[in-house]
Amino acid sequence: MSESPGQHMVPLSRRRAGLGPVADGPFEGIPAHLAAPLTEWLHGVFRPDGQNLARDVAIRLRVPVPRQDYAPQGSAVNYLQAVFRYASSGDDESLDVIDAVLQLHPGWPRPVRSGQQILIQSDGAWDGTVTNLEHILQAADSVYEVSRDLRRLEMRIDPTVRESVRDTLSLAHTARERASQRLARAWELSYGLHPDPSAAVAEAVKAVESVAIPLFEPSNSDATLGTVVSKLRDPNFAAKFRLELWQDKKHTVDGPEPLAAVMATVWFNHHDRHEGNEPAPTVPPETARAVLHAASLAVQWLVTDVVSRRTEI
Repeated sequence: MSESPGQHMVPLSRRRAGLGPVADGPFEGIPAHLAAPLTEWLHGVFRPDGQNLARDVAIRLRVPVPRQDYAPQGSAVNYLQAVFRYASSGDDESLDVIDAVLQLHPGWPRPVRSGQQILIQSDGAWDGTVTNLEHILQAADSVYEVSRDLRRLEMRIDPTVRESVRDTLSLAHTARERASQRLARAWELSYGLHPDPSAAVAEAVKAVESVAIPLFEPSNSDATLGTVVSKLRDPNFAAKFRLELWQDKKHTVDGPEPLAAVMATVWFNHHDRHEGNEPAPTVPPETARAVLHAASLAVQWLVTDVVSRRTEI
């Protein structure tokens, strides 16, 4: 999302001292200066009658509702109290509640039957509520932001990097829908609220495989990305393909070796592919994100026909 007004504000006392903005973030979890605004935001989301939403959040997050939250006659349950108690138990729990609210809130567009027609209803006020949450996160310099589709929390990254991957997702969706889906899943597993680096790398590998194998090994039903990398290291096989890029002012890149190097980076960081008794090495989050962006580059080259089979070979 775009930057909010005042995001780079410099306090008067620092300006008078000739200093720039306070560089004390970004902040993990929920720092002290962010706790009250997020709690206030949650209270606003659940007003005036948020029992149904609170119930859905409690069910999805598996929040236990103790007996004292039941009404005396047992006809109602105070889900709101249970959810807020859960949110106050820790930073992760509070962030989970906010993330769940973003996904489950009834303000999102939804189909409604009107006679023989299906109409799409939406709550314009909810969009403003989500925008307010993003403003709070930005102003507090949180490591989290509201995702582009406004449906979840994810880690905040450089906008240029994000747009590069988003562009590739769009291209891949047009040319190879499976690659787009795999990259989107790898993004969520890399930058989401609950990252899984190993699974992110696995999805990145599958994204590249879905567009590389049909080009390089279309008749090999057992091919993997490793198969493609190995084949491209054979000069006779690599000579069948060209890469439409310039390597300097006078020469184009003759073969697909740069692509092979990018794909090798993706493949050889996929440690879970190994079988046997030895446990797979732990994949650091930073490695998983680097692999995601390498996979994005490989997919972008493949779906835009930067790499092609030579007709004269």
